[in-house]
Amino acid sequence: MAYYLGRDIDIALTTEHGSYSIGVVTSSTSQEEAGCFEHREVAPGSNSTVFNSTLHKAKLFAGPRNTGSDTDAAHNPWAGSITGDATPLLARAWTNVPKNITGLDLSFGVQDEDIAFVGQRSVLKAEIKKDNSVTLTRKKNDNVWAVIYNDARFGLAEIPTNGYYHKTGDAVNPFHIGLDAPDYVNCGYRVYLRFGGSTTADEIFVLKNAYVTDYSVTMGADSSQEETMTLQSYLDPIITDGVVTDALDTVTDASEL
Repeated sequence: MAYYLGRDIDIALTTEHGSYSIGVVTSSTSQEEAGCFEHREVAPGSNSTVFNSTLHKAKLFAGPRNTGSDTDAAHNPWAGSITGDATPLLARAWTNVPKNITGLDLSFGVQDEDIAFVGQRSVLKAEIKKDNSVTLTRKKNDNVWAVIYNDARFGLAEIPTNGYYHKTGDAVNPFHIGLDAPDYVNCGYRVYLRFGGSTTADEIFVLKNAYVTDYSVTMGADSSQEETMTLQSYLDPIITDGVVTDALDTVTDASEL
């Protein structure tokens, strides 16, 4: 496990879908709930909510995986403000960078299985899958993380024929509910970490198809209120130098799931 201060590392969060983001909206009963937003020029479903910078940017949790021209500094995942390139994303601004991050824990691991053979004393350690996680800590200033943990911890559901719907209470829930193992490439979130800078001497680490597995709030009478969220992935991460390329947002291959 490695611990970093929030100021020492660049962090970005996106969904695993190229044109849909996830944030928080206010329902008709004045309750906050997770919402799904369309970033393309043409919405595929009549009930889809088109992303609006004025209405949705402040409480956006994860932007779309596609950031437009990725090799352009203004369209990399960590840009403070990303504007759609109109081919095919709407020319409206958003950001993938979470606010008020104070610390980050990065944990690398592997899930092994012991295999014993009759007549052999040694035990075979067989790697089953990767087990990598990122734990983010931030100063709490809104309910976005709490709502996401309750409503959308597994990311988007598999694409329905008529497009995603923007609220959990609509006819089709846009979020995977976690009752079965997802076998589609748009599940979960993508976590981008950049260490140092944007040169070949620096490093980028990307967790693909990560799920929110833990959330907690720390409160104290003599301390600031903080909240912690853990995202975990079982897939091989993308590890590359600090130069942003189109490969960072390449969709996951179905064979990796």
